[in-house]
Amino acid sequence: MAARPGVLTAQTVARLITENQSLPGAIAMFCGTGLEMAGDSAATVGVLTGQVDAAAPDLAALPYFSGVRPNDPLVFPGHHTDVLAAFPPSLLITGTRDFAASSVMTMHRRLLVAGVDTGLLCFDGMWHAFHMATTLPEAREAFAAVSHFFGRHLG
Repeated sequence: MAARPGVLTAQTVARLITENQSLPGAIAMFCGTGLEMAGDSAATVGVLTGQVDAAAPDLAALPYFSGVRPNDPLVFPGHHTDVLAAFPPSLLITGTRDFAASSVMTMHRRLLVAGVDTGLLCFDGMWHAFHMATTLPEAREAFAAVSHFFGRHLG
């Protein structure tokens, strides 16, 4: 299992920041972000999805994270306000049945505290990576929201 795209987006932005590289004008993080998968949503995913043995992945245990320090701002930038303060406008998207929902909501609050122009869309009843089912009305709504967000910030 690889790292999640939302995590990779946050890590890429953190690396660009620390290397003083140009940043994207705006980003979107779907169903994951620069934090571990923790909180209420990670603990209750099995009950919410009807899969009693379901659990949120322990990101730090994935091979992708082998040999890194979890407290490194390039690994989980969501714990580092100084890095977050330099993030571009960020749209975060999740579903209420996503094991990453708590992490996404925490990241949203931390971005707000850091002064970042950020938005949060939480889709009722949607699961992790629901947007990949592109025929769902919610997936289309999520893509339209990203298009609108990017249009506002990238003009």
